[in-house]
Amino acid sequence: MGQVTPVSFDSFYREMRPSLVGGLTRIVGDRTVAEDVAHDALSVVLRTWPRVSACESPYAWTWRGALNLNAKRLRRRRVELRHLPRQLTAPATALVEATPDMQLWAAVAALPLRQRVVVVLRVLDDRSYAEIADVVGCSADYARQLHRRGVDRLRSLVPETTVDG
Repeated sequence: MGQVTPVSFDSFYREMRPSLVGGLTRIVGDRTVAEDVAHDALSVVLRTWPRVSACESPYAWTWRGALNLNAKRLRRRRVELRHLPRQLTAPATALVEATPDMQLWAAVAALPLRQRVVVVLRVLDDRSYAEIADVVGCSADYARQLHRRGVDRLRSLVPETTVDG
């Protein structure tokens, strides 16, 4: 899959939303939360579409925005949990919707955030290291290192798996 260069927001949305929701599901561990974060990120993209569409990579801009929104959500959640202990809820019920290898996705969820993002974008979305570097905010070489470390860690956690490395 090459760099996303849409003609309109509609075409960008149709191409971007499934991979964004799928990747975020694996990153945050809950499809409902992933859909909310993706919706919020794509809403920002829609409001700023003339500027975003002129960017070198609207794909990376959208992913970075989604990851920032998720970080903001996590910070807000930590504050809520600290100040409202009566409202503690059970953890997310499912890591991922029907996935053939739940053990693998549980291992992915255990990776540090940057490694998790790189592995998800590389394996599920088949993105280049340069595109991933734009999303994560690092060099392509460092994105490659993060991917290698993540894949090595997954192989140690789930030895019988075949992760694209």
